[in-house]
Amino acid sequence: NRSISYRNRQFNLNPSKEDITQNINDILDYFSSFDSCIEDGENSAAELQGLKRIYWKILNYMFLSPFLAYFRYLAHKYDFDETIYPIYLIITGDSGIGKTSFVQSVQKLMLNVVPQKFFARNLKKDEFDGFKVYAKGLPLLIDEMDNDRWGKLKNTVKADDFLFEKSYLNHPCFIMPSNNITYLESEIQRRCIYFKTDVRLDETKTAYKNREIKHFQKEFSNALYCEY
Repeated sequence: NRSISYRNRQFNLNPSKEDITQNINDILDYFSSFDSCIEDGENSAAELQGLKRIYWKILNYMFLSPFLAYFRYLAHKYDFDETIYPIYLIITGDSGIGKTSFVQSVQKLMLNVVPQKFFARNLKKDEFDGFKVYAKGLPLLIDEMDNDRWGKLKNTVKADDFLFEKSYLNHPCFIMPSNNITYLESEIQRRCIYFKTDVRLDETKTAYKNREIKHFQKEFSNALYCEY
């Protein structure tokens, strides 16, 4: 079934080479824009490159995410460990490094719109489990996850057997930016992708970058993703 849609809107899976090239160039410019936010310091450039590598990995993970449910189902069916295809990603770092806006930018690259985000502070366990059933194939953004809220929600990460029992083949994955989750128990960690960065960006420069990000998000299309 070579089709993809979001909110009943069908996407063009045969984008022009010009649109794909423009989309790629916009992505590269977006990553390069982080260079202007670097703090002065001996290790700042290396730390920034590390952050950009993390963001590149998150982009690739989100692009793959609509297929993870099916991969996990097959792994479970044939007695492989489905946790090799985790559906939970946590990135922890300073509040000013653009974690949330980056995830939203990738959502725009996939869907051509930025969908609703959800706040961890308002989320209950049954609602979290409900997303697994009713959200189809999306990488969902659960923002402002902190240690306290994670402590109340983390066990849902281990409660996914019903997805296999009921053959849910289109459940979402969950992207959860945080400022302070610095430790995951081993049983949780093997079910998650976890990134931690200590990089800090210049606050004044980052304030200007926020305007630039809005421009990028406005210009982003999903041509590359449709080709993908």
